[in-house]
Amino acid sequence: MGSIVLYILVIIGFAIYFVKPKYFFLYWLSIQPYILPIFFVPFESEFTPVQDNFLPLYFGFPEKLSTLMVFLFVLSFLRSGKELKIFSFISVSLFLLFSFLLIQNILVGFSLNALYANVKSILWSLAPMALLIVDERLRPSRESLFHFISVFVFVQSFFCLLNFSGISIYGDVTGGFDEHLICGTFTRYNHMANYLAIFFFILTYECFGRRGIGRKKYFMLSSIIGLLIVLSGSRMTLLLFGFTAYFFFCLFQSKKVVVATFLISAYLFSSLIIGNNNFYGEVADEGTGLERNMIGVIDLANSDDLSEGSTLSMSAYILMTKFDSPIMGNGRSYREGHFYGHPSDTYNNESVFKTDARLAFMLIEYGVIGLSLLLLMFANIFKGCYLFSEEKSKALYWGVGFYFLLFSITDNGFWDYTIFSVVLIYVFSTKKVAVEPSSELVEVS
Repeated sequence: MGSIVLYILVIIGFAIYFVKPKYFFLYWLSIQPYILPIFFVPFESEFTPVQDNFLPLYFGFPEKLSTLMVFLFVLSFLRSGKELKIFSFISVSLFLLFSFLLIQNILVGFSLNALYANVKSILWSLAPMALLIVDERLRPSRESLFHFISVFVFVQSFFCLLNFSGISIYGDVTGGFDEHLICGTFTRYNHMANYLAIFFFILTYECFGRRGIGRKKYFMLSSIIGLLIVLSGSRMTLLLFGFTAYFFFCLFQSKKVVVATFLISAYLFSSLIIGNNNFYGEVADEGTGLERNMIGVIDLANSDDLSEGSTLSMSAYILMTKFDSPIMGNGRSYREGHFYGHPSDTYNNESVFKTDARLAFMLIEYGVIGLSLLLLMFANIFKGCYLFSEEKSKALYWGVGFYFLLFSITDNGFWDYTIFSVVLIYVFSTKKVAVEPSSELVEVS
């Protein structure tokens, strides 16, 4: 059943690309929150047990459909008649990165499968930007993107209310670990929170940086987003929410207001920690998303021993036990599955470390050189957005870069092919995009 659903999604994607191209990326963003749940409900029996049949499709679709996006880029590029020199801004960094991967592959024992997997992941990261550059038809209007965001927020709010009533369209799909946390139409709370946080980033910049949406609409949507993130229990996303609010607040407010707000925030945070020293001992489990976030903050501030499942603990563990080649990296991920064994039975395989300790994992896999080249590639993706769109705010791109760097600490971050695409879609949909790169780069605040 899963493969049939995937084929149907690909066919629909092709149809939208040819018939209504400006909705192609909005379709891409709709698959996880809307389309897969629609397939799940009527065919629930076909996906039983959910853990084995539905979740692989649910979590694997971004990679599968990213392959479609690479194919569509080749098709669009050939149709556009553009020359490869339009990608000169990223050619050097890609050449260095591919050269590094080839050399690393040879040094650790050549594996065609490992090399192919690495190259494929890079192409998946590049495809959305490349498509948006060569095919103007695929750029959605800013209005349609904001309609999408508004509908998304209200739909998730409705299903979160159902979650509070004990109703979930998926049932218990995660072994009971987070069945008490709200997740809307998603299978896990952090996936919903990740969508909400990046939408909050866009809305905040649009409201204060470009005055593209009204303050009333902004505060209404952002209040709902903030509430859902807090109640979801997603700790890292709550940090991203706070970072976004404070970053743009500092960017667009006077220095006196920023300093005063910082001092007040520091006082309130200190009061929370000092005044709740016994909170951690009184709560036996993470019964709600709010409690989960409170425990996370207080535990981090007060506990001498980080739990073995924490990001810092898992990162420290693999850095101390698996960091065999700091310069070139181990390069073994696609050869030796499950070699990142952890003392805890819960955290004993590679996939967990890829998400919960992503930056440490990437440092071990690619070394200092490889990780630096990967981050350089993402920096050049932002450079491409800067060159080919009329959105010239350097502060926006610095903010996005730091946002995804934080996001990469405990989640896929830069390597989340769907969430990372949201920013690119926004940049290319805000204004009419220039056909060729601007000859002069001028910051517009």
